[in-house]
Amino acid sequence: MFLSAVKKGDSKSCGCLRAERNRERSLVHGHSVGYKVTPTRRAYTQAKSRCRNKSDPLYEKFGGAGIKMCARWADSFSAFLEDMGERPDGTMLDRLEKTGDFEPANCMWASKRKPVAYEDILVRSRGADISVLELAKVHQLNVKQLWTRIKFLGEDADEAIRRIKQV
Repeated sequence: MFLSAVKKGDSKSCGCLRAERNRERSLVHGHSVGYKVTPTRRAYTQAKSRCRNKSDPLYEKFGGAGIKMCARWADSFSAFLEDMGERPDGTMLDRLEKTGDFEPANCMWASKRKPVAYEDILVRSRGADISVLELAKVHQLNVKQLWTRIKFLGEDADEAIRRIKQV
């Protein structure tokens, strides 16, 4: 619309009111406007796609491996939001049990900086049980490199540490 039409009273808006109303209509639970979505909505959408969408690049590791999203969440972003809350900055949607489904009892917002798996894996070093993550921190080693030597090369924790430090 032209400004003159607004001035004469023939129109209530120059066009921006219509755009604003369209934006409000496309707002989904305060989590997306048009193609822009919040991190919480994106985490939900990605998890759902990985479980249900055979075209998703990660489907084989999730839906193809039998991992599902619970019916409560799959049918409702509102239910997901109610159970999980907003995604805190610096976190990602993660599952406690890696072979378990996406459901309230098995999901959490986990730090992107340290993989939960390494915190949960205990190894024996110098006669005591310690998490792989903590052991890597103590010896100032790359946790993935340490875990690779233990899991895939079959070395015990102390041997893996010794060999990594030799290089």
